[in-house]
Amino acid sequence: MPYTMSWLYPGRVLYTRVSGSVSLDELHAYNADLIKQMRSERHLIHAVLHHDNITRIPRDVLTVRRALTALDEPNIGWIIHVSESRSPWLYVGLLMSRMTGTRGHVTTTVDDALTFLKNEDTTLPDLRWGGVGDD
Repeated sequence: MPYTMSWLYPGRVLYTRVSGSVSLDELHAYNADLIKQMRSERHLIHAVLHHDNITRIPRDVLTVRRALTALDEPNIGWIIHVSESRSPWLYVGLLMSRMTGTRGHVTTTVDDALTFLKNEDTTLPDLRWGGVGDD
């Protein structure tokens, strides 16, 4: 599961691009990286997850949920799923939001995700997609 993670707005909006086959070990590594980023900040952190290029995910939803403990962090904000092709990860991500009570939203582009976030969290500045990954 190759992924890149970077701040779209430092300390407030985290962007992750995920691709390929997702193993349980990789989910644990991703979760640890996400927790590290979230715990380094005191503010509410929103996540933009871009996942059109995922080819496989673990089938057991409860195992995936147990691996994603970052969803229990107190400063997690909106989780915006960017998926033009309605990838399988999209449905798992939305299910995780429902299971944990986190706020989730779906868009087809990163620009739409940033517009949504700005409308929901007026403390954010105008956010522009700079092409951190493919859009």
